Amino acid sequence: MANFNFGVIDGDFFTSSGNLTQLDNNDTFFFRLENNDSVINVNLFNIIGGDADIELYEDSNFNGILDATDSLLDGSSRTGTQEEVIKRIETASDYFVKVVRFDGNSIDYDLSLTMTEGLSSTQTAINLSPNNQRFFSDFLRGITTFPQNRQFDAIEYTTSANGTIFGQITTNASDSQFNIKVFDDTNSNGIFDTRDLLLTQKEVIGQTGFINVPVETGRGFVQIENLSNTGYDYSIAANYLQDNPTSTNTSPLTLQRGTAQIAYVAYYGRPGDPSGVNFWNQTLGNGNVNYSPRNGDILTGSEQTTYDRIVNDFGNSAEANRLFGGLSNSDKVNQVYNFAFGRDAEASGLNFWTTQLNNGGVTLATFALEVALGAQNQDIIVLRNKITSADLFSRSINTQGEINAYSGSTGEAFGRNWLEPFDNFISLQGNADTALSVFSS
Repeated sequence: MANFNFGVIDGDFFTSSGNLTQLDNNDTFFFRLENNDSVINVNLFNIIGGDADIELYEDSNFNGILDATDSLLDGSSRTGTQEEVIKRIETASDYFVKVVRFDGNSIDYDLSLTMTEGLSSTQTAINLSPNNQRFFSDFLRGITTFPQNRQFDAIEYTTSANGTIFGQITTNASDSQFNIKVFDDTNSNGIFDTRDLLLTQKEVIGQTGFINVPVETGRGFVQIENLSNTGYDYSIAANYLQDNPTSTNTSPLTLQRGTAQIAYVAYYGRPGDPSGVNFWNQTLGNGNVNYSPRNGDILTGSEQTTYDRIVNDFGNSAEANRLFGGLSNSDKVNQVYNFAFGRDAEASGLNFWTTQLNNGGVTLATFALEVALGAQNQDIIVLRNKITSADLFSRSINTQGEINAYSGSTGEAFGRNWLEPFDNFISLQGNADTALSVFSS
């Protein structure tokens, strides 16, 4: 018999490979849960050469040794080389997983052990239903915090239909850094294990991050890893969009009264502040601007004067300088494409616009707006999704606290992070309200 010690387990994967024989017919793995309502996920797989089972015990006398006084809590004993699974909600205590040879002369196996956060003593997963926002909060230790485990958390979710998860994660530390991953229960064994498929991941630096991911009906897991040296509290707000509302309008964009948000998305990649959006909408109206280059429109008179004012104010602003000032012309092109379309420029577009910028055929100030107004096909659908979402966000800034928070470089960065996921669908009101409420508090 071999004994192993995993220590305090968290939302990370704790794994081991072993071999059982007639003489050495079981292996024991010690671990500790720090919190109540923790879900133990045990998986024995890749079983070769015979039949092996697993058992879960509580270290009732806390002596760190599996003995006759310890309580058998659960087990899995499927026939042959089928994988074994244990999933069980337990309280803070010490535990053992025992891998037991049932038959076979020499049995190889792989073991995966992890913890997911239970919602209560009976509920293991968050049920995400359409347009129903759900919340979860907890604490993560830092890299240098003792004990060193608990840098990871994992939460299980279930869905009843295909759709998209939009999630916001917020910490109580302005210098936090974390990695958030979303997994699908690919092998449909009902637990979080090393063979689950990673759907998406995103590293976030700062107090707030956003992520969106299309998911199918069934079960999945969200894993959060703290990359900071210190620990912090965090909270997650998740919306599940079953119908994935999206624009289907591929008609050309027109710069006119009511469309100033186009400039904020193209130049800054964020929603405009309400007073700024209102000012530029009024300016467009006063200048009688009605301009769509895709429709062959040509600017003259007051239209040209107003257009020049917009591109110069947006393109030469302090914010534009912070975003574009240190970039090469090709990087500037990709930055604008990402703001507007959620992607890098295709080769032909990158070469054309970079050459124009290099030769002085167009200024950065003019280029960004012209790229947005010239959008077509899938690009215009993405841009319309972003503009509609940005308009909703701007209209949702109502309180003085929200107005004050959504200003300066911190507010600018927050707006960009919030708008970034809305490529293939349009924000719901709850997405904007939750983000602004947390950010302004």
